[in-house]
Amino acid sequence: MTVREIGAWDAARLQPLLTLARTRQPVPAERAAEVLVERSKWEMAECNRVFAALDANGWRRQSTALYLRIIRKVLWEKMGKYQIFDEEPETRESE
Repeated sequence: MTVREIGAWDAARLQPLLTLARTRQPVPAERAAEVLVERSKWEMAECNRVFAALDANGWRRQSTALYLRIIRKVLWEKMGKYQIFDEEPETRESE
């Protein structure tokens, strides 16, 4: 249920979320490096997945987005984030 549906905030649902947000602790310093490594591994895997999907779909962005089950705008954002700009120049055939 949203505010638009009922016309008011649902305090019973909102209060536990606010309490959780206030009591949440930051990652301890000794674990921060582990978290960064885990995140970078996940990002590298995602980058590889996007690159492989583009390659498998002949660098056609619409087909790749459908293959990944995301919208084309999100694919463009991921390509920008991981600096995947276009097909590698050495794989293009000269005309």
